[in-house]
Amino acid sequence: MSATRRWLLAYDIADRYRLGKVYRFVKGEGIHLQYSVFVLEGDLRRMLKIAHQLQAIVRKEDDVRIYAIPANPWWRGFGPGLVPTAAELFGLDQWPHR
Repeated sequence: MSATRRWLLAYDIADRYRLGKVYRFVKGEGIHLQYSVFVLEGDLRRMLKIAHQLQAIVRKEDDVRIYAIPANPWWRGFGPGLVPTAAELFGLDQWPHR
C-alpha cells in the first residue's frame, strides 16, 4: 500500500458546475494531459483519499475512473495534446512532487 506509482484519472461529468469543481480539485493533484484526463503520483492510500474526496462531488450520472499505470507503459499519442512529449508524461523532471 505504500509503493508510490503513477495513476491515470479520467472523468466525464454531466453538470457544468460539478465539472468545474472536479477539474479544479484534480488540477491541484496531478498533471493535466487532456481535457478530462490527468496523471497523478502517489501510493494507494493517497488515491483512495482522492477517490473519497471526488465521491463527495460527483453524482450517479457522472463517471470517474482511476487506473494504475504500469511501471513500463506502452503509449502512443496522436494530435497536438496538452503534453508535448513522453518525457513530461513519464519522466520526473517536471513532476510536482508532494
